[in-house]
Amino acid sequence: MYFFIRSGIGGLVFLATSWCFVQDIEGEISQPVLQKSYGHGEDITASQLIEEIAGADSAAIYRNLPRSKKGIFLHTFWQARNPLVLKYYYGYHLGQRRFSVSDAYFEQKKLLPKAYWTGAVLPDSAHVTEAVQICTRLLTHNPEDAVAMCALGYLYLEQNGESEAEKLFIQALERDKRLFEARNGRALALLCVPKQRWRARKLFLEAMAWDRKYSTAYYSLAMCDLIMKSVEAENSLKRLIKRSPEYSDSYFKLGVFYESRGKFEKAEDAYGRQLEADPSHTTAQFRLGIIAFKTGHPARAIEILQPVLKKRPDLQKPVLPVLFEAYIQLKNTPMAEEIAVAYLEGLDEHNRAMFEDIYIVASPGEIRTFNALPIEERTAYVRAFWQRRDPTPATPENEWLVEHIRRILYARRHFFSSHAPWDRRDEIYIRYGHPAHWSRSDNIQFEIDPASVRVKERLLMSLTDDVRKELIANIQRIRTSAREPYANVDPATGVMQDRIELSDFENVEYGSRVVRDRGAQIVRERLLTDMPLSNRDAGISAEHLRGYPLFPVDGNNPWEYWIYPEVNGGIEIVFTSLTRGGDFDYPTPLSIRAESRTNAVVWNQRKPEDIVNRAIGRGPSLFELRRETLNFYSALADFRGEQGQTRLEIYYGLPVSEQSETTRFERGLALFDTTWTPIFQKVEPFSNISDQTDKIVDRLVVNIPPGRYYLGVQVHDTAGNRLGVQKQTIDVKSYTGDGLMLSDIELANRIEEQKADSLNIIPQPSKSFSAGQPVAIYYEIYGLTKDAFGQTRYQMHYRIAPAQGQAPAVRVLQSVGKLLRIVSEKEFTVSYEQVGETESEMSYLEIDVTDSAQGLYELEVKISDLNANAQVAKSTTFQIVD
Repeated sequence: MYFFIRSGIGGLVFLATSWCFVQDIEGEISQPVLQKSYGHGEDITASQLIEEIAGADSAAIYRNLPRSKKGIFLHTFWQARNPLVLKYYYGYHLGQRRFSVSDAYFEQKKLLPKAYWTGAVLPDSAHVTEAVQICTRLLTHNPEDAVAMCALGYLYLEQNGESEAEKLFIQALERDKRLFEARNGRALALLCVPKQRWRARKLFLEAMAWDRKYSTAYYSLAMCDLIMKSVEAENSLKRLIKRSPEYSDSYFKLGVFYESRGKFEKAEDAYGRQLEADPSHTTAQFRLGIIAFKTGHPARAIEILQPVLKKRPDLQKPVLPVLFEAYIQLKNTPMAEEIAVAYLEGLDEHNRAMFEDIYIVASPGEIRTFNALPIEERTAYVRAFWQRRDPTPATPENEWLVEHIRRILYARRHFFSSHAPWDRRDEIYIRYGHPAHWSRSDNIQFEIDPASVRVKERLLMSLTDDVRKELIANIQRIRTSAREPYANVDPATGVMQDRIELSDFENVEYGSRVVRDRGAQIVRERLLTDMPLSNRDAGISAEHLRGYPLFPVDGNNPWEYWIYPEVNGGIEIVFTSLTRGGDFDYPTPLSIRAESRTNAVVWNQRKPEDIVNRAIGRGPSLFELRRETLNFYSALADFRGEQGQTRLEIYYGLPVSEQSETTRFERGLALFDTTWTPIFQKVEPFSNISDQTDKIVDRLVVNIPPGRYYLGVQVHDTAGNRLGVQKQTIDVKSYTGDGLMLSDIELANRIEEQKADSLNIIPQPSKSFSAGQPVAIYYEIYGLTKDAFGQTRYQMHYRIAPAQGQAPAVRVLQSVGKLLRIVSEKEFTVSYEQVGETESEMSYLEIDVTDSAQGLYELEVKISDLNANAQVAKSTTFQIVD
């Protein structure tokens, strides 16, 4: 069943069964034209396939068309039915040659390094399967059809059938050696066999020689050179670009090649050209962002990579860590933490657990507590663990946690293990961060920074002469037996020495030494029991041992050592691997020769594993915010608040020594409940509420429910990047209910009465007063009892006593109430009586301590409710300084 519809542009639309093919039959000359290779046999087979697939009516349409129109029919039919049959078989007969496998082939087989992958899409598996069946039918009709053999070979390549594919390509070439697509196909099959890749390369070149316009063969050759890491890879890629600049990702591949060799400027240019040719090439945009990051332009990297996340969500896993590091470099911790959260949310449970694990950075006591908790309480414990370590508690972000995540990402990239996510080095890196000094057997680095040099000198000086000799012998074996290119570097200048000393080649060691001639025959054996130092070793010092570990290692195996001056007074940690590319672990002392067994105790005491364990006992982890410390004062007091809450006041003070014309201060407050859940976090500009010339003072007030809290206060100099943080546990008291109650005592620099019974109180956060400065206190009384006349009557008793030393010399300047008595003996006491009309009262006292000695004093306030015969007391301390 079929019919024709005349189109509006003069063409025909013909429908056959369920298929609709639209083609301008009277189109241009460039339309598909059957070639000489398409003979009578191919025509009969095509008709039979069309009838099997689309029905007799469609086959009849095909048979009745002239040859000039059959090409159009075949192209349209197979493009709609199965594009792979068109690409690999009928395309050949329509003059559409120079085909090859899909670009995804090299990624699917994991032949190319992953950096070169673009996420190329594989052919539809259903289409591949059907195409295999169709090409098999073609060979059944004509077993000598070389084009069908070649087509089936390519389809087998897409199905991971390289061996069967190669056989088909060989058979096709036996029948038609000019079928250069079969040479290319056979080369692709051989490319999957490492030992056959040079042969594959030769076949690619042969295919190109048969047809210089065969761009996919040029592409295959370039991929072959990349896979083989051939020196010709760059030239192959350039040749491809020159002949086929429009090829989908040739500039991208060239960019990755340059990037892998550290040629970032050339890589950046190649990625840019790729994006000019194809703006939708997000993988090139991704790599361009990586280049920006690697070349020290984090802001530009962020600008380039942020759009990549929107275009390609599948690239989130590689993009987010780079954005994370870029924001860290820009010191934008809030965004870094936001990116880190998004990254962790995208991980599976197993990988996310590595980031949430606190075992590496927790103390032994914290680990015991954690292990004893029920499973359902551990999440809260981990949250509390990191909140306690937050160096800036008033901000939502946690710099230590962000740094912890950065360290884990670094460990996963650089310390990969065949048995675990990383090897032994990860534990140290995650605990203590990047070492101050890092030297490896394949990259000797001399200690240059003063802190690392001091550690090296101290450790060396702690060795006995015998132990030092053995260490020198070990280092000499490392430096000379391997003939390292850096063995003759001047430690002072880092420059290669021109002159090579004989001692450079001495095989110095203790015990039996076997001397062999060039024929490997033993010529003599002697025992060195009292070995003198070589010319190089005479007067050995830390300067001569720079770049080498102070623990004996096998120079034939990879080793490295790290120095941490801040950990446990300064330590050196040594790692070794049994094989190149193998896992690193702590080394154990080398086999002890008879003459050096006396040193065994020393080396056992200095085993890197024991050094690490002792350091962990002193401090399980290390984090430096890398900001100068800002000194400030803080104090707090609580009072009755609104609606049953308590008014907590925090006072900040900055000495004049911390100020300059450029300082810009922010002050912050953080409150956490007993589960370390944030209750209040705020950072805002510092506003001076004092007219003092020697300090600036500020106050922050918050109303909260009574209870226990973890408090963090901080002051940040945003211009000078200085930070001060103070943390403590506080118990916020309740001032609700009946009965006599007394607020905390606020120490003040000055208290001034204002209109409407209000006071202007300038707090003294330092709690320190100079000898000529008045000491003022402010407090509130609650729950006073009224008598029958509606009045309250109460007494205020003040006692000031030294923590040690002589009694204070005190004179009252101003107070509230009627003076009752003053006693000044071993301690100063004064009492006042007051009559009021409200249950709550504000009160204050200001005293002169000019003649008092320097020192620490305790001030107690006791309130007696004369109507209720009740008492309540509070105390505080202050200091008199010069």
